[in-house]
Amino acid sequence: MRQIIEWWNNVSLREQVMLALMGFFGLIALVYFFAYQPVMQAHQQSQQRLDFAYQDYRWLQQQAQLIEDLRRKSRGVLPKLFTLGQLEESVRKRLEEKNIQANIEVIDNINNVDEGFLRIEISGNAVEVMKWLESLINSGHKIDLISLENSNNWLSGIISVKT
Repeated sequence: MRQIIEWWNNVSLREQVMLALMGFFGLIALVYFFAYQPVMQAHQQSQQRLDFAYQDYRWLQQQAQLIEDLRRKSRGVLPKLFTLGQLEESVRKRLEEKNIQANIEVIDNINNVDEGFLRIEISGNAVEVMKWLESLINSGHKIDLISLENSNNWLSGIISVKT
């Protein structure tokens, strides 16, 4: 430490001022590159993710309304297009295409009152689940949402599908 102080005292005033300014600007550069810039990049990435999540949310709201409208229009209007076995095969195919996890239970003809239906427990990406529901409705299937929960862009719930 003593050698540094001696060296500093032997340097001219002009050099001392230049070294102090260089040290000051070097410190500012270090703070900028290692503190400010990473924080701002993280902020921009977070803002981008928020914007994408908001776009997905708006799209999901539009799809939910579209599905509800389609469901109202199709209730009781379309003829029976599938047997229960064909319905199950069609639903499984669409689930695999959208990479949605599901347990399908076939409920067949309860007390001769109902024609039978599929009770499906689903879990998957919210956007893919909504596209899957839309494709089922567009195919003429009747859908009843028993329960559907959204958590961090992940939908899970129980759905009833009839031919």
